[in-house]
Amino acid sequence: MQAGRFWTSFFLLKRCQKKCLLASGGGRWFTLFCDVSLFGSPFFLEHFVLVKFKISFLVWVLSLILIVILPSGLKAQKGFKFGTWTYGGKGSYPTVDSLMKTLANTLKFNYLQEAFIDTPRFEAIERYGLKVAFQVFDTSIAAPGPYYYSYRHYNIWEAEGNDKYPGDLQLTHTQGRKVNDDGIISWMVSSAYGDTADTIQKGPYYGQDNRFLGEKGSSPFIEYSASFRVRLGGADPNPGLNDAIAIISVTKTKGGLHTVVSDTLWEDNFPDTMSYVEEILTYNTQYFCDSFEICKDDDKVYGIEFRVYWFGKRDLYLDRVTVWDEDGARLMAGDADDDIKNHIRTYFQNSPSLDAWYMNEELKTRDDMDCFMPWRYVDSLLYAENPNKTGFAAMNDTTSTEYFVDLVNPKQLHVDIYRLGKRHTKCGNVVNVSHSSDYYGCDSVSLQEDWDDIIQRLNAFRRTAETKDIEFTTTLQGHSIYRRKSSKYMTPLDTLYWDWNLREPTGYELECMTNLAIAHGSKGVLYWKYWDGIYEKDKVYIVDGKDTTMVTDYRWQVINGLLDTLGNPTERWYCIRDKIGPYMDKLGPIYYGLTCQGGGSSDHLGSITGNFMNSIESYEFAHSPYVEVAFFLDSPGGGAADTSYFMLVNRRCLPDEEQNVTCKINKGGPYLIIDLYEDDTTLAGYDTSVSAIPFTTHLEPGEGKLFKLVPK
Repeated sequence: MQAGRFWTSFFLLKRCQKKCLLASGGGRWFTLFCDVSLFGSPFFLEHFVLVKFKISFLVWVLSLILIVILPSGLKAQKGFKFGTWTYGGKGSYPTVDSLMKTLANTLKFNYLQEAFIDTPRFEAIERYGLKVAFQVFDTSIAAPGPYYYSYRHYNIWEAEGNDKYPGDLQLTHTQGRKVNDDGIISWMVSSAYGDTADTIQKGPYYGQDNRFLGEKGSSPFIEYSASFRVRLGGADPNPGLNDAIAIISVTKTKGGLHTVVSDTLWEDNFPDTMSYVEEILTYNTQYFCDSFEICKDDDKVYGIEFRVYWFGKRDLYLDRVTVWDEDGARLMAGDADDDIKNHIRTYFQNSPSLDAWYMNEELKTRDDMDCFMPWRYVDSLLYAENPNKTGFAAMNDTTSTEYFVDLVNPKQLHVDIYRLGKRHTKCGNVVNVSHSSDYYGCDSVSLQEDWDDIIQRLNAFRRTAETKDIEFTTTLQGHSIYRRKSSKYMTPLDTLYWDWNLREPTGYELECMTNLAIAHGSKGVLYWKYWDGIYEKDKVYIVDGKDTTMVTDYRWQVINGLLDTLGNPTERWYCIRDKIGPYMDKLGPIYYGLTCQGGGSSDHLGSITGNFMNSIESYEFAHSPYVEVAFFLDSPGGGAADTSYFMLVNRRCLPDEEQNVTCKINKGGPYLIIDLYEDDTTLAGYDTSVSAIPFTTHLEPGEGKLFKLVPK
């Protein structure tokens, strides 16, 4: 660990109206200080990154104009996604060609998510008309492409607070006040205002990556730099003396206060009382492994703070703390642009099968804020190269996803939802068997509670996507997870300490999940995952002098994806082949063109946006049909006059839970009611005895049907 300093010698104008300005750096080099939001609404209203251009002034002006006029929030029209995650695992396919043929022709998939990809695999994907989002074109996670750079770290913590960050994820202060320091919004402490010596700045108390991406324990530790931008003010009470002004430090405060690195700022660190200086602390995350064995359970370290202790002798202005790793700084300075552009131009950029570049996934505000700016920067480069081939990553936390979409401004939103577990909130554990359909009851787990949970998440994600007018797609649970129950070291065959964390969905449940996702606005469905057999490993570092011994500790295993542990098709695979695949192959394009107005349970029709039904009744389950209904229009503006769509989904998923459902449509009629999958048309008229148009259809367990309502 070491502390270093540099003083910014160029003249920086901050917070200018256009958020971009030019500063000379000598010769023909220019530095463009620019809001990081190259394509869209500002990421941070008052933050800037350095991008170097060795260009003429005229080219610089043209570049600035281009940045200003590029649109934000564009919705790429790509078509309905239906597919699976295909990396890793075991299978019985003799060739990659036979695998892709099965996926495309037998299961009717049109979309894959891959990790490592090579030319023969990509050629097979192209041959069968599939589209793909992949991480890297080889087996090296260090390939300098979008995936690699989206895992870099760069962040700016404003002393006065980040308006767009969560309220509990800020730099905080025990004394002082926010001031406008000649155009720079800062936090100031002064004895003239009664402030006294104290730790005046703490926070943000958040998580940082311990290692870069990749297999836990195998990728390198991270060296972070934290730059404190500060200014000295006020008169010198002790001329001729070099008084201590403040101590800046990086601390880990979860589990007790531990100072990782610190430095004392003296009066002679400041050239004058007008200029801000950057005081830099560096620290390597191996410290956390060696000192706290953080690597035992996670590649995160929690409770990071950037503290300032003030001695109370001179006025002090705190502007911000900037955090980065080496490649993160290179990225945000524009020095990695060529790496990324060369990578994407080399590997299939012009192929119609390349749909997106898979990047850093499942980002959370509390854990991953240092990756938000790099993700956005990389995505902006991808957009500049080809607006239809941008970043793609799965998110899973509803609150963090809201901040991710707002701050990063991705061009599409993809989420994963895995909620079929083994627990019931009231009844404890059960075995890995199918849920019952009814609510509550301690003999078994309520499937309907799981559906309610999934629907709540779907609606939250859809609303988040709508704020930026971007497409929303989802990955659903096609697998189970077997998880270790204790910290005891063991092999995967030691079942004594293992238990189910996620259970296997049945075929009916997989079909129902798929239909619920579409009913609530998803423009595509993928299944995680195709294969069985991925282990997640913990790495435990045991310090013995200078030697560190690594012990492998298995934590969880995927059991039975769409294929089982022997590589054979499961019930879910056959359900996709026989039912879901043909249905999506025909209706996917129709769903893609519809706009979801709202959806909900049949017993809450009055609260559903777009509802035009008085009631939905079941002959077999009069007390509780558990039917989901959704309403669509064929364009955001409403499409043809009075042409509407509705979808019915049987939320009951046990084999004997088929039902006949009667809808009472609150329209005058007569109408043609068209089952768009079966191509069946019913002419239905208004029935004065029920003051509605009655319409009856049959639903198999988990089945969904889409109907078009056309005035006759």
